[in-house]
Amino acid sequence: MIFEEMEELKYKPTWQEIREQSGKDAAHKLAHLVNNCSHTSDAFIGELKVEHRTLQQSVTRLMLEWLEYVGSDEYRYDARNHRNPVYP
Repeated sequence: MIFEEMEELKYKPTWQEIREQSGKDAAHKLAHLVNNCSHTSDAFIGELKVEHRTLQQSVTRLMLEWLEYVGSDEYRYDARNHRNPVYP
């Protein structure tokens, strides 16, 4: 989507922009996968287990970073709970 618009403008994205867009795309695809009520982890695990060990370690490190963020004070509540008196 964004890359097609950039192509029309003859804009060459930087490596940082490409990496950021790739990360956003991956996050959206993973969210879409788990949002599907009939999803199973078998396909995801099946594909990941045949990747190179270094890539498996990088994916695991990313997942651990996510878990650390979820456990932090920064992730205490979302906008749906903003007016809830339990949350500051």
